[in-house]
Amino acid sequence: MSKETPAIKTKESPVPQPDKKRSRITTSSTDSEGPSAENGVFQDEISEKLETIMTNMVKTEDLKEIVTDIVNGIFQNLKETISEDIHNEVQKKTSEIRRKIDRLNLEKERLKEMVVQQRKEIQTSNAKQATSSRLAHQAMSMANYNEQYSRKSTIKVMNMDDSIPDQDLEKAFCEKLRQEAKIEIKPCEILACHRIPSKNSRKTKPVLVKFARNDIKHHVMRTRKDKNCRLTLTLREDVTKLNIELIQKLYQDARIESVWYFNSRVYGKTLNGDRKMFDIYDNLDDKLTKVKPKSK
Repeated sequence: MSKETPAIKTKESPVPQPDKKRSRITTSSTDSEGPSAENGVFQDEISEKLETIMTNMVKTEDLKEIVTDIVNGIFQNLKETISEDIHNEVQKKTSEIRRKIDRLNLEKERLKEMVVQQRKEIQTSNAKQATSSRLAHQAMSMANYNEQYSRKSTIKVMNMDDSIPDQDLEKAFCEKLRQEAKIEIKPCEILACHRIPSKNSRKTKPVLVKFARNDIKHHVMRTRKDKNCRLTLTLREDVTKLNIELIQKLYQDARIESVWYFNSRVYGKTLNGDRKMFDIYDNLDDKLTKVKPKSK
């Protein structure tokens, strides 16, 4: 054979035994023909054996096809098994995820209801807070006005000599008004006259003077501005702390030209020439929307 074939284990066929007839013929022919005839018989037997062996041998191409079929079958079975396992595992994980999603959806709905409830409560609380704040502002504004109104007939004397005894303050004040401002004040027209604490201990303590009537106070405050008045005492309105803070705030606003206090109220004049009354809780931006500050 020209090509070598791989050694393959096959069932060896039994070597055919020469029958008696053939042996007799062979013997007779051997006897008749001699050594050459005997060699020809052996060659025939060998050829038959080789043909039998070649017939029983598996070809390489057939072997490849068999191996390929086996491998493909194994691979297909393995593929089907793996696909089935993957499918089952995916189904299992998908079911778990769906259950978790369902739980999350329930939790989300519960949280939504809680958020809606909380928003309602917050809105209610904000409304109550706004109402409370508005009422508190109104109460504070009214309290400030009432306090200021109670000081309507009161003034502060800022530079009364500290050497004057407290019991002589009323007499000294009336004498100053009579001599320097030509104002006659009777003792019965002054209800109270006493010193009040000062933030600066080095300065003279202010003296608080409360008149019996508001017109007496206005007469004194108007006269001090007269050109012929030589009053050396510094007289000021008795303004509440909240109104003082409001006046300072208005002075610092560039849209306000001037600020003054009159009859328990604070007033201001804008750059546009408008005169407005201001309260302690007024929003200046809303009240002065059309007023533009001076350009520097």
